[in-house]
Amino acid sequence: MSVDLDDLAERIEKVALDPDRVSAPLSRILRPILARLGVEPELRTIKIRRLVERIRFAERGMSIEERDIAGAFDGAKEELEANVSAVERACVVNEQPMVTHGAWLRRMYEILVRARRAIEEEDVNARQMIAKTQAVRLLMPLTVHAKKDDEDGSADASSRRLVDLELASVDRLIEAADAETELLGRKRRLLEAARQTLLSASATIPLDGDACGGRLEHLAQQISRIDRLEAAGV
Repeated sequence: MSVDLDDLAERIEKVALDPDRVSAPLSRILRPILARLGVEPELRTIKIRRLVERIRFAERGMSIEERDIAGAFDGAKEELEANVSAVERACVVNEQPMVTHGAWLRRMYEILVRARRAIEEEDVNARQMIAKTQAVRLLMPLTVHAKKDDEDGSADASSRRLVDLELASVDRLIEAADAETELLGRKRRLLEAARQTLLSASATIPLDGDACGGRLEHLAQQISRIDRLEAAGV
């Protein structure tokens, strides 16, 4: 099955902004049952990690055939399509936008768009950007599991949506900090804001250990690096 990245982009936008337009007919039919059981999307990053790894190896001059990279790209597209479908099902059952998941899917999509340019157009800049992809970019999204003690989920929908937006802000702050290359003070403030938001959320909400811990480790490393630069008089 050929996966169209442009089609995936439209589907990703719907789960984040317009859940009523998400196409998942079977999940809509089964929603009364699924809503009581609780639905959380099962996501995977095995194939996209493999793609990034192979492009990184090729960029370092290691012996990686182009057909192997192309095969890894096709596999990563199929994996992204499966992840989008999983989030669509949860979006329909939960009857609410999946903001954090949508932002995460968008990041995975952007990596694949760069990979397409690197492979099909032999874009050197795109290949270099993928090779420099940080581990934090490939972590699973920060999510909150729905409560199972509320039969229809409506009582917790509002608070869940607010927390979802708060968690989505963590990755936006990290991205803004990574993009700041001139002012160390502003970069530090963005990193500190991301860390504080994540620590506050994790103190009251059961978050995925790897997703939360990986981001906290990245933030600590980046803040420590700024400390060293400032101590050196930069």
